[in-house]
Amino acid sequence: MSKMNADEVTQYEFNTWGRCAGEYLDTFAGLTSQAIPFLLESVGDCRGRQVLDLGSGPGNVAEVFVVRGAEVMGADFSPQMVEVAQSRYPHISFKEANGENLPFADGAFDAVVCNYVVHHVNWHAKLTHFGG
Repeated sequence: MSKMNADEVTQYEFNTWGRCAGEYLDTFAGLTSQAIPFLLESVGDCRGRQVLDLGSGPGNVAEVFVVRGAEVMGADFSPQMVEVAQSRYPHISFKEANGENLPFADGAFDAVVCNYVVHHVNWHAKLTHFGG
Protein backbone atom coordinates (compact mmCIF):
# COMPACT_ATOMS: atom_id res chain seq x y z
CA MET A 1 0.00 0.00 0.00
CA SER A 2 1.39 3.39 -0.94
CA LYS A 3 1.59 6.28 1.48
CA MET A 4 -1.31 8.67 1.35
CA ASN A 5 -0.66 12.38 1.30
CA ALA A 6 -2.42 14.67 3.77
CA ASP A 7 -5.17 15.63 1.32
CA GLU A 8 -5.91 11.97 0.56
CA VAL A 9 -6.13 11.18 4.27
CA THR A 10 -8.50 14.10 4.80
CA GLN A 11 -10.73 12.99 1.93
CA TYR A 12 -10.72 9.39 3.15
CA GLU A 13 -11.71 10.48 6.67
CA PHE A 14 -14.41 12.81 5.33
CA ASN A 15 -15.96 10.03 3.23
CA THR A 16 -15.69 7.37 5.92
CA TRP A 17 -17.25 9.34 8.78
CA GLY A 18 -19.96 10.67 6.53
CA ARG A 19 -21.00 7.09 5.76
CA CYS A 20 -21.02 5.83 9.35
CA ALA A 21 -22.22 8.91 11.23
CA GLY A 22 -25.58 7.40 12.19
CA GLU A 23 -24.06 4.29 13.77
CA TYR A 24 -20.92 5.79 15.30
CA LEU A 25 -22.29 6.42 18.78
CA ASP A 26 -23.42 2.79 19.03
CA THR A 27 -20.17 1.33 17.70
CA PHE A 28 -16.70 2.90 17.78
CA ALA A 29 -17.68 5.64 20.24
CA GLY A 30 -17.84 3.02 23.00
CA LEU A 31 -14.12 2.43 22.65
CA THR A 32 -13.06 6.04 22.30
CA SER A 33 -15.33 7.11 25.16
CA GLN A 34 -12.87 5.51 27.57
CA ALA A 35 -10.79 8.71 27.26
CA ILE A 36 -13.58 11.00 28.50
CA PRO A 37 -12.59 10.87 32.21
CA PHE A 38 -9.09 12.00 31.24
CA LEU A 39 -10.51 14.88 29.19
CA LEU A 40 -12.66 15.94 32.15
CA GLU A 41 -9.65 15.77 34.46
CA SER A 42 -7.54 17.87 32.09
CA VAL A 43 -10.17 20.64 31.99
CA GLY A 44 -10.89 20.56 35.72
CA ASP A 45 -13.89 22.47 37.05
CA CYS A 46 -16.13 22.84 33.99
CA ARG A 47 -18.73 25.17 35.49
CA GLY A 48 -19.12 28.24 33.29
CA ARG A 49 -16.12 27.40 31.13
CA GLN A 50 -16.26 27.78 27.37
CA VAL A 51 -15.24 24.42 25.86
CA LEU A 52 -14.72 23.53 22.21
CA ASP A 53 -15.26 19.85 21.46
CA LEU A 54 -13.19 19.61 18.28
CA GLY A 55 -14.10 16.63 16.13
CA SER A 56 -17.25 16.23 18.17
CA GLY A 57 -18.53 13.27 16.16
CA PRO A 58 -21.92 12.15 17.53
CA GLY A 59 -21.82 14.72 20.34
CA ASN A 60 -21.57 12.51 23.41
CA VAL A 61 -18.37 14.13 24.68
CA ALA A 62 -19.94 17.58 24.37
CA GLU A 63 -22.91 16.32 26.39
CA VAL A 64 -20.65 15.08 29.20
CA PHE A 65 -19.10 18.54 29.48
CA VAL A 66 -22.52 20.25 29.43
CA VAL A 67 -23.69 18.00 32.26
CA ARG A 68 -20.63 19.15 34.23
CA GLY A 69 -21.62 22.81 33.71
CA ALA A 70 -19.57 23.85 30.68
CA GLU A 71 -20.83 25.94 27.81
CA VAL A 72 -19.90 23.80 24.82
CA MET A 73 -19.54 24.30 21.09
CA GLY A 74 -19.11 21.11 19.09
CA ALA A 75 -17.28 21.24 15.78
CA ASP A 76 -16.81 18.47 13.22
CA PHE A 77 -15.78 18.53 9.58
CA SER A 78 -18.41 15.95 8.64
CA PRO A 79 -21.82 17.52 7.98
CA GLN A 80 -23.39 14.13 8.66
CA MET A 81 -21.77 13.95 12.10
CA VAL A 82 -22.93 17.49 12.88
CA GLU A 83 -26.46 16.49 11.88
CA VAL A 84 -26.36 13.39 14.11
CA ALA A 85 -24.93 15.32 17.07
CA GLN A 86 -27.44 18.16 16.72
CA SER A 87 -30.36 15.74 16.52
CA ARG A 88 -29.19 13.81 19.61
CA TYR A 89 -28.32 16.90 21.66
CA PRO A 90 -30.45 19.82 20.45
CA HIS A 91 -29.49 21.93 23.51
CA ILE A 92 -25.85 22.06 22.34
CA SER A 93 -24.53 24.07 19.38
CA PHE A 94 -22.68 22.07 16.74
CA LYS A 95 -20.94 23.58 13.75
CA GLU A 96 -19.39 22.16 10.61
CA ALA A 97 -15.72 23.17 10.80
CA ASN A 98 -12.33 21.78 9.80
CA GLY A 99 -9.79 21.66 12.61
CA GLU A 100 -7.09 22.90 10.25
CA ASN A 101 -8.90 26.19 9.70
CA LEU A 102 -11.28 26.93 12.57
CA PRO A 103 -13.79 29.78 12.28
CA PHE A 104 -13.38 30.88 15.91
CA ALA A 105 -11.46 33.83 17.31
CA ASP A 106 -8.27 33.19 19.23
CA GLY A 107 -9.06 32.87 22.91
CA ALA A 108 -12.75 32.13 22.31
CA PHE A 109 -12.54 29.00 24.48
CA ASP A 110 -11.15 28.20 27.89
CA ALA A 111 -10.42 24.63 26.81
CA VAL A 112 -10.39 22.50 23.69
CA VAL A 113 -10.94 18.74 23.85
CA CYS A 114 -10.44 16.34 20.95
CA ASN A 115 -11.65 12.84 21.74
CA TYR A 116 -12.42 11.86 18.15
CA VAL A 117 -9.59 13.57 16.28
CA VAL A 118 -6.08 12.55 17.26
CA HIS A 119 -6.20 9.01 15.89
CA HIS A 120 -7.41 10.24 12.48
CA VAL A 121 -4.67 12.72 11.66
CA ASN A 122 -1.92 11.89 9.19
CA TRP A 123 0.81 12.91 11.66
CA HIS A 124 3.67 12.00 9.36
CA ALA A 125 2.44 14.45 6.74
CA LYS A 126 1.69 17.12 9.36
CA LEU A 127 5.08 16.78 11.08
CA THR A 128 6.86 16.88 7.74
CA HIS A 129 4.90 20.02 6.87
CA PHE A 130 5.98 21.65 10.14
CA GLY A 131 9.60 20.53 9.86
CA GLY A 132 9.35 17.58 12.26
